[in-house]
Amino acid sequence: MISALDRLRALRTRPYNFLSRSQSSEGAQLASSVLDDLFRDRRLPSFAELAEIVTNPHALSGFHDWCQRTRRFTLWTREAIDELATYLRERGFTRVVEIGAGRGDLAWYLSGAGVDVVATDAGPRMLEAFTLPQYRSLPVEMWENVRWLDWRAALSSLDPDCVLCSWMPPDEDWTPGLRSAESVKEFVLFWELRGTTGGKSAFQRRTEWLARDIVTVEDWLIGRTDEGVVGFGVTQYTKATAFRRAEP
Repeated sequence: MISALDRLRALRTRPYNFLSRSQSSEGAQLASSVLDDLFRDRRLPSFAELAEIVTNPHALSGFHDWCQRTRRFTLWTREAIDELATYLRERGFTRVVEIGAGRGDLAWYLSGAGVDVVATDAGPRMLEAFTLPQYRSLPVEMWENVRWLDWRAALSSLDPDCVLCSWMPPDEDWTPGLRSAESVKEFVLFWELRGTTGGKSAFQRRTEWLARDIVTVEDWLIGRTDEGVVGFGVTQYTKATAFRRAEP
């Protein structure tokens, strides 16, 4: 029996006509099936496995639709988690907290890589609307490692020295609260280059906070809005930026 991945690879060799409904539908269905398999049982895929889908023109619309259906924003890869775990260990933080953690996969994968991270989120009701209308009735997936705390409660009760936040809701900005929290020495934002994520004030010039892109991590990130071109690779719009409190 030919697998969905093999069928998708066979489609890749054929010219793609975006006006062909049958061709587009076939690729989208196969992409959804392959992505379900790649993430089944909390498996962490490699960058190459995801890039193979994103750079397949027959699969790209299916990839974007799958991200909406499953409410995924940043798609973590083995390489990105390994690099981020290395970065956090080298920084020597004692209490890392993720706010707006959603399903809790980032913290879960990092904990598996040896870096303890407390995942927090305000709860599933906050996530229900973050998808297309036809998918809003689907249940919100939240893993058992997530504590139901909004970001303010997480900062005040957990006293983190490092905070992670992936895809802050658009039109919201939690970063003033992060900067004013005395315990926070650094926060890391995973954000979308074209403006579909919040936290805008973080990028204003401030002498008391130093910003740097964590290139070793973002090179391996794939986001829900990314695109791909055969022969050129993935056009990545998801960034990883650390904001470190300057030494007095």
